[in-house]
Amino acid sequence: MMRLSPFMAVSQGAMPACALAIATILLAPNAAIAAPQAPALSSAHHVEASKLRYHNNGSYTAYFHVEYKRDHDGKRVQCRLAPPKTDLIPVGGNKTIDLSGTGWFVRNGSDSACLTEQGHIPLETEVWGRVRIFGGEGQSCRKSTKVIYTRAGGTMKYRSGGTTYNNNRCKVSSWP
Repeated sequence: MMRLSPFMAVSQGAMPACALAIATILLAPNAAIAAPQAPALSSAHHVEASKLRYHNNGSYTAYFHVEYKRDHDGKRVQCRLAPPKTDLIPVGGNKTIDLSGTGWFVRNGSDSACLTEQGHIPLETEVWGRVRIFGGEGQSCRKSTKVIYTRAGGTMKYRSGGTTYNNNRCKVSSWP
């Protein structure tokens, strides 16, 4: 019996296709490093976050907002919120938004439709960041893996680069 790793042993004969793929990845010394991958999740396909963080690697200044959808009075409302202190984020700058805060400036939707009576983003809501490039377009940071707002969640980190109109897509830099 040939041993490939502490977790996988292969018997004599043909190596299973999945083992071959894993062995190829593990043994390739000059393989390129891939972008951060979403963590292995349950069938719900989500991560939990209490903060969103954005890093501006672009050649522009930007704003960073929170977006989510919420059912209100029988309608689905698209909410876009700016944190209480909204600053332009310069080249190389960062912005972290604590989702548990209050004092939100509702840019899209209404206060009553988007916030709880206490002025909070509702817990257990799918949230995502949105980068608004000064002098350019907005870029959604929504990904196929959902980010659910919980008090005990980690920090979801995004970044963007490029120029005002080119190669400025919002990307995940790390998952909570």
